[in-house]
Amino acid sequence: MPSSDLAPVIDWDVTFKFEELNQTIVLMVEHELLLGRTPNGKAEMPAADLSTYNAVDMGVSRRHGILTNQGENVSYTDLGSENGSVLNGQRMTPREPTRLQTGDILYLGHLKTQVTVKSRPRKTSIMAARPELSFDGAQVQGHGQRILVVEDDAGVADMYRLALERSGYTVQIAREMVSAIRALNHVTPNAIVLDVMLPGIRGLELARYVRRDTECPDIPIVVTSALTTPEAVKNGMDSGVDVYMGKPLDWRELSRVIGTLVQHSEAVNPMIHTKKLAGTARLNFIPATTRQDTIVMFFDTQREPLTAVVQPEVTLGRQNPGGTERYVDLESYNAFERGVSRIHVKIKRIGTEFEVEDLASANGTYINGFSIAPHKPHPLKNGDEVRMGDLRMHVYFLSETEVSER
Repeated sequence: MPSSDLAPVIDWDVTFKFEELNQTIVLMVEHELLLGRTPNGKAEMPAADLSTYNAVDMGVSRRHGILTNQGENVSYTDLGSENGSVLNGQRMTPREPTRLQTGDILYLGHLKTQVTVKSRPRKTSIMAARPELSFDGAQVQGHGQRILVVEDDAGVADMYRLALERSGYTVQIAREMVSAIRALNHVTPNAIVLDVMLPGIRGLELARYVRRDTECPDIPIVVTSALTTPEAVKNGMDSGVDVYMGKPLDWRELSRVIGTLVQHSEAVNPMIHTKKLAGTARLNFIPATTRQDTIVMFFDTQREPLTAVVQPEVTLGRQNPGGTERYVDLESYNAFERGVSRIHVKIKRIGTEFEVEDLASANGTYINGFSIAPHKPHPLKNGDEVRMGDLRMHVYFLSETEVSER
């Protein structure tokens, strides 16, 4: 049975009552819901098309605002709409989320709505978990830790990948046992998401293999399975897995479970967390540079890291065009094929802090999956994922406090 301290996953039903039209619409907010005049199915996210509520005449923009499920509440954010949004008589600042409550009066442009919000708990998919684990208040957001997903269904595997990457993790997918074992022997992941019904050999055999025959038997393992009988769940837990989840499952709950397991594992094994970085060589293979102006870059496609001294800044790109004093040429990392511009980003040190700036690159720069605007410096934190075009790397800082791994 699921642990009693599991925090429920909440959906929110938001009702908009258009008094002047004598009409009502109920919107279910599972994650994010776009409001405007974008027809359903033609937006980049779930959307509510308000065209039938006189939206055009009332000045509602195509991308007017967004409802966001914040877990404990639901918020509304104006997306810089042409005619703005007004909540309870106060004009809203664009792109600043504000909590919605029952009784609020919200204007989308000139379209007046009376708001009612109601929470609705969602059934958990967690069938069993190790007793010492608590998912209440778990930190979901990762910082590049590698998650191995072993799932033969391509659609399900892609859903897991998108969910976990969105939560800040790096994901590797294997479709059957042999590929999974090869991946394990190549790079030790921070956690494994494992399907039971794999082709050939059952997934639980991989769990037993990890616990019995690898150098890192404590890797957190989450089983996902449509088999949810008490016997199946017991067999899964007896094989050494940490959490057993029944399918179909909610991707936010999966992210929360992975966040809990990774957080717990890093707390129990701090040396693994700080030194055995996901998908990279160990830090003790790096030249003994301990100045606070040094960054270490780990690229997904390379085993060995790249170090750079930031005094006070360094530019990353390919085929140094000249005129740039401190320049890191990424040509040997397949930079051209991965869409890296000749002058792509600049990393600058300000005191003990670092920031990154996209230099109007052709294919953009992303921090932890989110695009950053050109020529606007963005804070760079230890463990951040930086993607230049399609070239992905993780950045770590060396400092005087680093301790050698034993």
